[in-house]
Amino acid sequence: MTITQLRYFLAICKYGKISVASEQLHVSGPTLSVSIKQLEAELELSLFVRSKNQMLLTPDGERLREKSADLVERFDRLKEDMRQTTREQLLIQIGAPSTLAEHLFRRVISDFTSRYKTALFEIPSLSSKEAAEQVADGRLELAICDQLAVNSKQLDFFPLVDCTLEGYVRKDHPLAGARDVTAEMLRDEELLLINRRAIFFDKLMQWFKESEVKPELAALFIYSHKEIMDVTVSMVERNNGVVFLMAPLLTNNLPDTITNFTLSPPLIFKTGIVRRRGAQLSRGAKLFWDFCRKYQFE
Repeated sequence: MTITQLRYFLAICKYGKISVASEQLHVSGPTLSVSIKQLEAELELSLFVRSKNQMLLTPDGERLREKSADLVERFDRLKEDMRQTTREQLLIQIGAPSTLAEHLFRRVISDFTSRYKTALFEIPSLSSKEAAEQVADGRLELAICDQLAVNSKQLDFFPLVDCTLEGYVRKDHPLAGARDVTAEMLRDEELLLINRRAIFFDKLMQWFKESEVKPELAALFIYSHKEIMDVTVSMVERNNGVVFLMAPLLTNNLPDTITNFTLSPPLIFKTGIVRRRGAQLSRGAKLFWDFCRKYQFE
């Protein structure tokens, strides 16, 4: 027994004739006849007394009509509710470096989904440059990236958070807690860096170059995931090396055995949200863009 069979059955009950029900449902008469016969065979009941001009309900047919009318009505309400939910679903695609998405913007995304219950985020992991490029050529509506990656006049960039690059070492390191550390002071240090796609890599290398210091890279790490961060921290603790992190991205996850030092001149990165200038955003993307522009980062 299917909901379609019950719907056909109720239509015949209402109009009394298969021909009239066929016209109202836009279903052929033979289809209705076969459906009712199959229903009767499944239930092992006669639902109608058939005459040339009329379909009259049997007592069993009357009992089924009473019970199925409410069932079909509830089914239709359920279907409409589900369709309404689908219409309200906010699918938001944002390109972003995984570090920014997972750490810096986790709170804003969580707060947005608390307000808009049907919001669903899809965040492909891209470098800041890749994310900005995909917005510029229309493959993405929005991106979270560093301002340095926004080099197209086609893009609107709204700054949200200033991140400062800082060095982190073991607490017994000579630079622990130091202020205004220069590139020259790091000349002989063992440096642990993240991969070259990181938003600050090029700017940090330029910082060293301007002081005519060629850093010795002991290792390259991607620290966007907790497991890799644990490995990096382990190497800092074991080798007493230097790692560079964007405050406040991951510094709250560091153990008490590690502390920071500041750089001179400081390296500050403006992180924000970007869209294509003049583009018509989908409802979800527009809501998130406006939400970010009013969001108060701690």
